[in-house]
Amino acid sequence: MFVTGQKIVCVNPGPWENNPLKKGSIYTVVSQQHVFVYLVETPPESGWFASRFKPLEENKTDISVFKKILNLANNKVLEGA
Repeated sequence: MFVTGQKIVCVNPGPWENNPLKKGSIYTVVSQQHVFVYLVETPPESGWFASRFKPLEENKTDISVFKKILNLANNKVLEGA
């Protein structure tokens, strides 16, 4: 089940010719009613089978890992100087 405002990814747009859904594209949920999900990016009267989507997995990178690498590199340069 999806919630309002959630980002989801299309995994199966279906076989229709003028289908606005694109595989791999990211959409925003307006609402979900039973098996249908309604999206910000498509006409409001268009409900899509929720099974055609999966939640977007957002990887939030913690910059502290990169700062630690940079500090190690700087220390090695200073020791060698």
